[in-house]
Formats: sequence, C-alpha cells, structure tokens
Amino acid sequence: MGEPHVISALTRKRATISGELLKAEKRCEAMRLHLVAVDHNLRLFGYDGDPAGIKPVKPKRLLFRRGELQRAIMGILRINGPVTDADLVERIFAMKGWDASNVDLRRTITERVKAVRKRLARG
Repeated sequence: MGEPHVISALTRKRATISGELLKAEKRCEAMRLHLVAVDHNLRLFGYDGDPAGIKPVKPKRLLFRRGELQRAIMGILRINGPVTDADLVERIFAMKGWDASNVDLRRTITERVKAVRKRLARG
C-alpha cells in the first residue's frame, strides 16, 4: 500500500514538528505569565488605563549593520553602472545568501533599496 521509507520520513517529520509546537506553546504560556506580572506591577504603580490597550511593539529584525546596505548599493553601482531596483535587490539577496523566494523579505529589501537610492540622489 504505502512506501515504508516515505511513511518513516513523514512520521519523523511529524514528530519533529509536534515537538517544536510543544516547545512554542510552553514559551507562549511563559510569556502570558510574564505579561500578567507586568500588568499587575503597572496597577501597583498607579497605571489607570487598561494594560490590554497598550499597543504591542513588533521586534525589529536587524538585516544590515549600520551603513551596510548603502555601501553595498554604492559598490554595485560603481561596478555595474546604472541598474534597476529589482536588479539591486537580486544582487543583495545573492550577496547575503538569502532565500530569493521570501516575498515579505523581498518587499522589505525593495523598500529599503528605494529609500537608500532616494537618499543618495538627494545628497
């Protein structure tokens, strides 16, 4: 009926994902407990509002060190002359070794490349 090696690989994959999910759920539970503790301390120190109304902050993802993207763009332009933003993004993905199929990352890098080029054109 089924291929034993395929079934074996899939059961191993399922076990791995299940283990990762358990770990993530434990981390979520710990974070909820920390949040309750912070909310309690806010009330102790006189915070009048609803702590649930405080907007969450998304953690920043550091993709480039300070000035790294600008230096990379200038280097590419110096070697290749005028190129499109899409070509710059492709070269940066290759330079950093990133997965070019990641749509969200591609969108972020495209926006940053456009911002850097705009800044370079002004000054």
